[in-house]
Amino acid sequence: MGLPVFFACLLRFKLICFLLPLYVAVAAATDIKAESGDVLLSAEAEKQLSSQREWLSLLHYHNAAFGRSKTYVDDLEFFVAATGAEDAAAELAATVELFLQQPESRCRYPARYNWLSSQLDFSTYPVSSTACPDYEEWLGTVDASSIVLVFAASYLNSPSSMYGHTFLRFDPADMSEDSPLLSYALNFGAAVGGGDASLLYAWRGIAGGYPGQFAASAYMEKLKEYSRLENRDLWEYRLALTPAQVEQVLAHIWELEKVTFDYYFFDENCSFRLLELLEVARPDIDLTSGFGLWAIPLDTVRVVEQAGLVERVYYRPSNQTQVSFNISKLDKPQQKQALELSADIAVLDSADFQNLDELTQNQVAYTAYKYLRYEANEEARGDDVATRSYDLLRYIASRNLGELQNQPPPRPVDPLQGHRTMMAAVGGGAEDGKWYSDIEWRLSYHDLLDLQDGYPKDTSLNMGRLVLRYRESDGLQLQRLDVVEITSTPPRDTFYKPLAWQTSVGVDRQWTNGDDELAVQGNGGVGLSYRSLFDGRIVAMLRARAEYNDGFRDSKYDVSGGGSLMYVRQGQRVNTTLLFESLHFIGGTDRQLIEFQQQYALTNNQGLRLTVKRSIDESDGYNEAGFSYRVYF
Repeated sequence: MGLPVFFACLLRFKLICFLLPLYVAVAAATDIKAESGDVLLSAEAEKQLSSQREWLSLLHYHNAAFGRSKTYVDDLEFFVAATGAEDAAAELAATVELFLQQPESRCRYPARYNWLSSQLDFSTYPVSSTACPDYEEWLGTVDASSIVLVFAASYLNSPSSMYGHTFLRFDPADMSEDSPLLSYALNFGAAVGGGDASLLYAWRGIAGGYPGQFAASAYMEKLKEYSRLENRDLWEYRLALTPAQVEQVLAHIWELEKVTFDYYFFDENCSFRLLELLEVARPDIDLTSGFGLWAIPLDTVRVVEQAGLVERVYYRPSNQTQVSFNISKLDKPQQKQALELSADIAVLDSADFQNLDELTQNQVAYTAYKYLRYEANEEARGDDVATRSYDLLRYIASRNLGELQNQPPPRPVDPLQGHRTMMAAVGGGAEDGKWYSDIEWRLSYHDLLDLQDGYPKDTSLNMGRLVLRYRESDGLQLQRLDVVEITSTPPRDTFYKPLAWQTSVGVDRQWTNGDDELAVQGNGGVGLSYRSLFDGRIVAMLRARAEYNDGFRDSKYDVSGGGSLMYVRQGQRVNTTLLFESLHFIGGTDRQLIEFQQQYALTNNQGLRLTVKRSIDESDGYNEAGFSYRVYF
């Protein structure tokens, strides 16, 4: 090929590249005509319709960087137009043309058709009379006339459920709230392959390493998973939606079958995706724009309530909550009898059991049976368990236990009535006679001193806690940064023997060799928690800590082992902790901490916290005392 021919081809290629976008733009602005030549959708109407929230919600559009809209959907097969993921007008035009050219395509996109047919006159076209038997059969199977937003309480033993979880339930007409076993549930979650270890799973979930998909299942399976196996209370929020709005949500769910989204644990997660579905039902309400960097499940439920979509609330206690309530009605000797009876049916004939009055016998037997059933959910059910369960059930059936069996546990405070999940604080105090001022900010979520209403007791879960301290001699300094801190201190009793545990990763200041040093650390502990004086708990743990600290003598990196003893009391408005911790580092450093903290809740979202502590490094140490005013929002 000679040079003139080469340059001629290159010029032609450049001309094509220049004209192609212009052609596409002109084509997109062309009126859509039916075979008859009638204009069904003008370019001006197309532009106007494609900017409607109803249409943008169906495409899961949002404003990305620089004000340019794009979709959350990560599956290009969801779109009709090649540029549909970024061009709502092109997707609308392509969808209308698809309906006209292939009338059966309305069965693939029923939600799109429902809305477009309310805006355009399809009555004279075949698409308007096309039947969709598969879709109609599915609608009949689901048979939903209302939607319930379900919040499953937090579950610290699962990285993906530490903040709780939300999903939707679809109820038939006239269904009783206490018997939704025939309902269907819809869940959005990461499509996780087998074999990923917990740490890898957590990291990939945070970084978007898994695709996300919607999945439907029977609600009774969700009850088994959350209430029976994970012992999580469920809060069910029935939504104020019309039958037409419910049907539009179902139609869109049909469109999303096998469609994948990016999944991110903090923002594009299970709860955020459900808000998008609810915006399809109510495009006049903005539920998602307030969630930029994170979407905590409890906050998403609160947004739904604030939008006026919650019609009524139903509390569904877990198996463990129900059993614990039955246990609480027995004194210590009776609890011991119930535990023994769950292991040996012969206890029914013992003198101690026969000496009980009839009501107490019934309570002991019923508690033993419920506990045995609870234990059967936790472990593989063998023949021995089945036999004891049957014998106890037969005994209970011979007694009049109707009133006893129908007693639900008291309803706790609705999580929506608890404090908000983000917190900011200002405070000050003195370190060895020198005054300081603090500014604190916490991304989420709750600690042992916060107001307990609406949150699981005995737990602390904090991410993104930042403390800046100003001292006159040193200026403004980083005092503390907790990337993550988790504490679980459920008390042990006659029936339940959980382990207490704690872990944290971050940066804090430590008094080291006579100086205040900033240290990078990771620490953890495991131990036991018991009920103690004044309705408190004593928590004893074996502890370990790895630390990078410029103040260490021999090596900047060192590890330690030791123990801690903590008293925790959580009241109505006043919460208190008293901690003693001792660590011995391999390099020879010994460190002790004595800390007293108390918080008084002024309101649900305001509190005053007092901190008094003494830190000791070898024989040297310093004292600190301070107050902070805390606001939750």
